[in-house]
Amino acid sequence: MRSRPPPWANASGSSSSYGGNPLAAAAGAASLRIIADEGLVERARIVGAVMLRELETWVERYPFVGLVRGAGMFLAIELVSDKRTRTPLSRAVTERIFHACVQRGLLAMTYAASVRLQPALTTDEATAMNGLAILREVFDLVATERWWTNT
Repeated sequence: MRSRPPPWANASGSSSSYGGNPLAAAAGAASLRIIADEGLVERARIVGAVMLRELETWVERYPFVGLVRGAGMFLAIELVSDKRTRTPLSRAVTERIFHACVQRGLLAMTYAASVRLQPALTTDEATAMNGLAILREVFDLVATERWWTNT
């Protein structure tokens, strides 16, 4: 039986046909120009900070929120069944949270014990806070009905 050569010995193993594609390079350059021209990095910093300040209050507000973290528009909420042990909330409960959010018009990565919020860089503060209001409504339901204790 012949041994297989390392991937870099294959013609396509160490490169891609997309790596030097001029159309892809032009699209990337145009995207970077828009990000700079529209001040989207600064917007992400400002709106993300507002969102993070709101989310930080949830650690005390909800018995199933263990930790909130993030920077810019990349934020996370750790969901736990026990804050002391930091036992992750069960998949069944996080899926219920996901579906409750979708029913209210919010599509967020709420189906795991670490909720990720990644709004578009173009999201303004009012839209971001509206999304958090929907998530807060669902979290209030989780708290009232004590979903986190059914793990």
